[in-house]
Amino acid sequence: MRFRSVFMIPLFGFLLFSHGGIRAQSRPIPATEPIPPNPIRIDGTCLRVGGDPVFLVAGELDYFAVPRKQWKSRMSAMKSAGINCLWISMPWRLHEPEPGRFDFGSKKDEVRDVEGFLKAAKEKDLYVIVRPGPMIGPELKYSGLPDWIAEKKPDLRSKTRAGADRGPGSASIVHPSYIESASAWMEQAGRVIARHTLAQGGPVAFVQLDGPSPGIPDRYEDADFNSAALGFGKKDGRYPHFLWTRYQTIDKVNYEYGGQYTSFQQVRPPDPDGGSDEFERRRRRDFIQFTLENGAEYLQTLSKALRAAGVEVPLTCIAGGPGSGGLLSTAADRMGVKSLLPAADHGSLFSGADAGADAGGAGAFRSLADAFVSLEILRLMGAPPAAFGMPVFAGPPSAARGRSLAQIAAGLKGLAYSSCAEGSMPAGLAPETAAPAAGRTLIDASGKPAPAANALKEVHSFLRKNAWLAEAERDADCRIAYDFDAAAGALFWGGRGRSAFTAGEADGFLRNGMLPALWRAGWSPVFVKLNSDDWTADTSTPVIVLSSSAMSLANQLRLADFMKRGGRLLIAPVLPSTDERFNPCADLAGFLGASAVQTLKTKEAVFRFAGDSGIPAGGLYWTRTVPAGAEAIATEEPSGKTVAWRKKTAGGGEAVFLGVSWEDAGADAESGRIRVTGSLLESLGGKRVLNLSAPGLWAAALRSGKRGMIFVYNPSSFPVADAEVRYQPEASGKPVYSGKLTLKPGEMKTIEVRY
Repeated sequence: MRFRSVFMIPLFGFLLFSHGGIRAQSRPIPATEPIPPNPIRIDGTCLRVGGDPVFLVAGELDYFAVPRKQWKSRMSAMKSAGINCLWISMPWRLHEPEPGRFDFGSKKDEVRDVEGFLKAAKEKDLYVIVRPGPMIGPELKYSGLPDWIAEKKPDLRSKTRAGADRGPGSASIVHPSYIESASAWMEQAGRVIARHTLAQGGPVAFVQLDGPSPGIPDRYEDADFNSAALGFGKKDGRYPHFLWTRYQTIDKVNYEYGGQYTSFQQVRPPDPDGGSDEFERRRRRDFIQFTLENGAEYLQTLSKALRAAGVEVPLTCIAGGPGSGGLLSTAADRMGVKSLLPAADHGSLFSGADAGADAGGAGAFRSLADAFVSLEILRLMGAPPAAFGMPVFAGPPSAARGRSLAQIAAGLKGLAYSSCAEGSMPAGLAPETAAPAAGRTLIDASGKPAPAANALKEVHSFLRKNAWLAEAERDADCRIAYDFDAAAGALFWGGRGRSAFTAGEADGFLRNGMLPALWRAGWSPVFVKLNSDDWTADTSTPVIVLSSSAMSLANQLRLADFMKRGGRLLIAPVLPSTDERFNPCADLAGFLGASAVQTLKTKEAVFRFAGDSGIPAGGLYWTRTVPAGAEAIATEEPSGKTVAWRKKTAGGGEAVFLGVSWEDAGADAESGRIRVTGSLLESLGGKRVLNLSAPGLWAAALRSGKRGMIFVYNPSSFPVADAEVRYQPEASGKPVYSGKLTLKPGEMKTIEVRY
């Protein structure tokens, strides 16, 4: 096995790391020629062109915001920065200014000349992702909706639970009148797009449906409650029909909801500020599922209109935020990821000018955790993980390099930048918001590269040179069982009520507590889908389960079955006591012989582990009694009550219960919890793929065939000297040693490995 250092990224100044040591990079690396528009194939790992893996690097450039005479020069400038795909809006309000009057421009009307723009993109050998909406996003007035809908049809708008109007930029996506108008628009837009797809010799590779999180809220209170659209109180209404389909009889509804209804049409969704007992949670859970199914139906309707118009390229849509990808699973399952490619929105990540602004790197670790969770969810859905809407990073241009490569190391396989080229919105399209700040574009208003262009060119050239990374997989030494119900659970749970730990708290613990601790301890996790059996036969590495107080019976039995096969589990911070519908269900605890978990302390909590005392915790939980045959391994201070135990199980398996939750507070503050995490995984037979000498570093190892690459990143605001990384590849028995590394604040180094 051999290795070489091939790339290094600081947040303040760019350096190359080579065999001869560190040398200053005096000029930008020339951009390599982007790929020509050949058909793109989606597989479960990456995007492929002609069978070869490829990173799709898209940039936003809108034909209506840039004069026609500058189209090709802007495209050339973006291409020279390493962009191989354009991400363009096709606003409904621009092309159907009056009902039934469609205008797609001409040589004399360059603002609407979308076809001329697509022809220019073809000449420049650039792929195109077209966004016809119907709603596109806040960068356009009324999200791109035409005035004759947004202003003149308020009954089509999304409503709050109290019936308040959410404004002219919103729409109730299943309102029959809205669907009729939106479908007609999509079919007309589709006819134009269909003439320019890859199969027709054009550049269009994908069509994006709607804006971020189409009809899918990030919070329960943000759901649509439009009574006319959803049919509240109507015998043949959409919501009463959903309830009838689910329960068949009103008696079952009353049993589940604790109600006294006499008909389905009497049932209303609960108030966001309602109670947190099991009845209210079931009502909220059902309404969220109803909302997700409406969103899937909406996307299917838009897809049908495009297919009827002859659009044969894959479709895509974007989740509303880094944690929302799982909410698209209903639509992706119905349509298949090769027809509907779900993507993430990473626009809010690494939002500060300096990703390592805090001394311990806690903020950067949390952004990395958000990115990692987001991308792993997409991977579990069978989609090559991609993120759209990423801003061109503000602040020091070199910060974009560190952030970009960190997300590649976290699993990113494709991306689209927003606001890549400065332009001027025509009257009637611009929202009532400020223009992007200077420095947040690749190409400035004069058509010249902005400061960030050379910085990102380095990253894009690196991706072209190392295209094999697009099909690379993570070398992992432990697994995290991710429950897809958790994403929706965070929306409907409400307050804690009688539960020890909510779904939202479990998700926060994953992102802000466990993942940073694992990385600081040198572990390399990967996700498995808790709701599936496809991982349970593999008992080679330990599995981590971050549970709320609710978990389906099927998932509890699946975990027990894994241990019966000889599998090893680390379960934190509670054991489930109910199923996903909050009916009593403690089969996992029963398998382990444990009593119900109760909250011990959530303020000023500290615990002792293996001789280490005074370790801080965000919350401590216990089972009152240690199960028969189990060994107590951690106690609350000063009471001595057991908050963690280990037990061998039937079938040769093993479980560690760790009744502790926490939030990452930086490298120095995490030392005790780092030792706890590392020690417990080692006790479960885990063997690190990567060993880091400094807990402030973040590292990942990706591999494909006989090639591998180690990413080593310093997210803190302090330099790290004499750091060492030892990599034990899964594919070989020979370890790789990095030698002593010095990393400046925000600096990333990569080490290429050959097996």
